[in-house]
Amino acid sequence: MKKNNRTLLLTTGFCLLPLLAALILWNDMPDQVPTHWNFAGEIDGYGSKAMTLLGIPAFMALMNMFVHFMLTKDPKAENMSKILKSISYWILPVMSVLLTSLTYLVVLGVNVRVEIIIPLLIGVMFIAMGNYLPKCRQNYTMGIKTPWTLNSEENWTRTPRLGGYCFTVAGFLMLLCALPGLWWLVYVSITLSAIVPMAYSYLLYRKGI
Repeated sequence: MKKNNRTLLLTTGFCLLPLLAALILWNDMPDQVPTHWNFAGEIDGYGSKAMTLLGIPAFMALMNMFVHFMLTKDPKAENMSKILKSISYWILPVMSVLLTSLTYLVVLGVNVRVEIIIPLLIGVMFIAMGNYLPKCRQNYTMGIKTPWTLNSEENWTRTPRLGGYCFTVAGFLMLLCALPGLWWLVYVSITLSAIVPMAYSYLLYRKGI
């Protein structure tokens, strides 16, 4: 319990870390700051300074507390992969720092290759998840949760086994998205990591598994 509380405090604090930068750089920031980039790395969305620099870290902190609650209160939490659980704890804190850092750097005139950084980070995350998905036993919070995997332990065992390969391949495809002209592989990655395992789980169910 104490370890879980320390993790919650640490990850939530990390989510809120960008607020320190906001206090320091507030007067140097324009009223409208970048919030979104397209596949070419061009800014195509702006938000107010307060909403972006203060709102994003606060929202990430709240979401982090929700994720922590779900992971720790799952009745089958002992079935979760410890590595995958750790990754889940730290995804939102890292995103909070990354998103606000990109905004600060761009506004301050630093040439940031967002179209390269984001696919590389997502690709690495997918590959890590793909390696540990098959080790995650049946639970209600983490893994490939479909009505059919939650209804059958055998379905759960087989689906993440295929899902692990799908996530790993999708991760490598995301890495390729960092190369010019290959942004369309994002859609292939999403299909491979989300649709294929779900369809496979249903097919197993139709076979009585």
